[in-house]
Amino acid sequence: MNAMIQQEIADYKQHFLHINHGVMSVYDKYQQYKNFEKTDIDMDLLKRMTKFYFGTDSLLFDEDSYVRLMYVMNNADFDTDKPTSLFFFYDSNFNQTINEEQLYTIIHRLGYNILQGEVHEIMQQLADKNGEQMTLSQFWILFEELGIIQRQ
Repeated sequence: MNAMIQQEIADYKQHFLHINHGVMSVYDKYQQYKNFEKTDIDMDLLKRMTKFYFGTDSLLFDEDSYVRLMYVMNNADFDTDKPTSLFFFYDSNFNQTINEEQLYTIIHRLGYNILQGEVHEIMQQLADKNGEQMTLSQFWILFEELGIIQRQ
């Protein structure tokens, strides 16, 4: 991860540390982030997504992972006609898919060292029937496997 991205993530983390310590629900923490950063990510959509996929309103992130994820959401730069800041949450049926290159980019932006071939293997294991696309729910399962997010 280059120094500029590392610095920006450090800045985000510093903002969070001024707001809250420890772990709290993803959308409670996000609401604080939204108020602080004046970002355009839809809070109601975030709630719907967590409830739909996890059956709970209390999906938890640790401080560092949450900051990194928010950074990625706000700096996504993928080919899409949807808003880039949370491109994989905007499908109304929660069936938005991402490809291997996008997943590789996301994992790298989160600061994890992973080879393109490893991403390919992961996606083969989690992919849907065409073996190339990955649904949002599969994406979150992967994030759990990588230890980036955790259920309560």
